[in-house]
Amino acid sequence: MRADWALPQALLGALLARGHRSPEAEVLLRRALELEATNRVALTTLAEMHLRAARAREASDLLKRVTELTDARASDWVARAVAERADGALAAAANSLGRALELDAESVEARLERAGLRVEAKDFRGAVEDVEIARRAAPNASEVTLAAAKIYARANLPEKSLAALNALEPAAQQSAEAKALRSALSGDENITPEEIAALEKQLAAGPRDTVLLARLGGIYRTLDPQRSLDYYRRALELSPREINYATGYAAALVQARRFADAALVLKRIIAERPDDYTAHANLATALYELKSFEEAIVEFKWVAAARPSVAATHFFIATAYDRLTKFEEALGAYQMFLARADPGQNKLEIEKVNLRLPSLRNQIKRGEGLKQKQG
Repeated sequence: MRADWALPQALLGALLARGHRSPEAEVLLRRALELEATNRVALTTLAEMHLRAARAREASDLLKRVTELTDARASDWVARAVAERADGALAAAANSLGRALELDAESVEARLERAGLRVEAKDFRGAVEDVEIARRAAPNASEVTLAAAKIYARANLPEKSLAALNALEPAAQQSAEAKALRSALSGDENITPEEIAALEKQLAAGPRDTVLLARLGGIYRTLDPQRSLDYYRRALELSPREINYATGYAAALVQARRFADAALVLKRIIAERPDDYTAHANLATALYELKSFEEAIVEFKWVAAARPSVAATHFFIATAYDRLTKFEEALGAYQMFLARADPGQNKLEIEKVNLRLPSLRNQIKRGEGLKQKQG
């Protein structure tokens, strides 16, 4: 009889939970479990509520009780795996997904969840295998095709990801998630607020997605440097040896005007990857802002040699020499800048240089400034 009394409490609790009335729902669900400790509805609904509230450990404990039921299903094991993964228990999540696939080898949700887990472990071949099985099992399901596109992107298979996006129904291709992924694959920085929101929703469902964390870090670098730093930091915590994430983190530090911190990180990056253009360019900027002009000039010269057509580099070299009172070197760098400058794009800098040159030439004539050492 107690089980009969528990069911109405559990069903009403589940209804309230769906209506986002969590406090009331939790009271009813816990009462249902007091009456019947194995009530599936109460256990699973309460677990879902814990997971949404970022209490993965509590959700995992409840779902373990569900999988211990004699009629446990593949979907129960998948739900348990999701909670274990959110709790950072990746080995346990893999075991749970293995149990799910023993019960149902064609389980699409188990295949997709394991694909995500395998991507995190850099097992790209295994991830793609799971994705392909899921797509064969549900060839016309847009949500499966979109999930596959995300996995392909994380597995460094952009062409397969684009092919999956192109296979979506036209309406699905216009979804914010699909458009956001397409822009990420193309490197397009013109992303709409709706697409950003879609990426953040996707991240909430898979908070250990380092590719997505780095993508959001890049998007927010100029919009909100502090937020960018947080995304890149989280990506680095999950993949500490991924230099691209470290470079993005350092670029966000520069944007946040934390130049000393940025310089430390960038020097370590360059020591490991000497030809990283982005790292050299950001280090040059950081050193310049720190007024370490001698060091900045070395970096700007490296940048200029790598991309000589970029006029702004020569402007910074010139102004750095100028601040060091190395006027002859400054004059040569200013002239180099003017020879490469675009009248429209570099209009402000050109005006500054033209105002500076007459007095600079006079200072040189008077013998002022530090002289270049003779070899």
